[in-house]
Amino acid sequence: MKKITVIFFAVMLTGSIFAGQIKIEITSYGPVSSSILNPLVDQLATNINTGFLDSYMKGMSNAAVAATRGTGVDYVPNMGLFTVGFGMGIGIDLGEDGSLDDLSKATGVGVYGGFLLGLNLKILTFLPEIGPIDLKKSKFYVNVLSMDIPPDIKENLTGSVSTFGMHLQNKIIDPVMGKVKWYGVDVSTGMDYSLQKYHYVYSLKETANYSGAGASIQGSIPLDAEVKAFTIPIEASTSIGLLWILNIYAGAGVDWNIASAKSIISTESNANINAPITFSGGAAGASAKASLYPDEGNADTMDLRLFVGTQLDFSILKLDVQYQRNITNNAMAVNFGTRINW
Repeated sequence: MKKITVIFFAVMLTGSIFAGQIKIEITSYGPVSSSILNPLVDQLATNINTGFLDSYMKGMSNAAVAATRGTGVDYVPNMGLFTVGFGMGIGIDLGEDGSLDDLSKATGVGVYGGFLLGLNLKILTFLPEIGPIDLKKSKFYVNVLSMDIPPDIKENLTGSVSTFGMHLQNKIIDPVMGKVKWYGVDVSTGMDYSLQKYHYVYSLKETANYSGAGASIQGSIPLDAEVKAFTIPIEASTSIGLLWILNIYAGAGVDWNIASAKSIISTESNANINAPITFSGGAAGASAKASLYPDEGNADTMDLRLFVGTQLDFSILKLDVQYQRNITNNAMAVNFGTRINW
């Protein structure tokens, strides 16, 4: 598959945003009482898996859904006959805090993109009107992509992304052209599908204390995840044209989602864990080991979101950047693209 270097990824994907579920198995009590060691080990496992790790799979699913937004439609629909281009989206679930200040607290990330082909259906003069919808005022888009995750996105991260989408955009309020161009109101719908596979070597460091006994774990754990997302968006958008080349657009969308993320655990995964557990104080002399166990999470079935973007038009060349933020959860997305219109 083609390797595509996207430098913007390296800026967004800071901190440890991939993880998995981990359990601790006692291999020897030694001189330590079970009444001390058992709750100590339980506390260590809880510290590892609480919060960020608990929400990892759901966060990955929400981020995968968010990443699909905005790359498969042109929101400044001044297409002549057809358009070709490329778009890329990065979705992030910001976690409970929902803050952009520290992306290392993000609980999931998703990537979506595709080569885009769009057709203005006005050239198909035989298309009928279906109720209030005039299909000749519509534009049809298809996007597809298969790629390896660039190796310079994040250290110790590899993977692949495959995507496919189709969208229909219909003009429901006609544009008004003057010194300031208003492109009317468009409604878009369709479907997006993505399959993302990740392998990440996670650096783990955690401690626990109980009744004068201590435990710590530090090392690396190989983590694998598979994320699937199928979503049907319904969007309303509008845009204006300023200063010859500058266009600004905004809109809102509601989405129906079937998305899941699951960890892929193998014998090889657990054999490659290099994270020794050390006991101290009242637990000195005991031993234990860490291992992975399967986990799965699903995205929210429905979500609401707002989006805003800007597009620069240089004759037939268009450059686009967009920001999206969910209302119903803390997922967000940034996407960008370039297109050529005829």
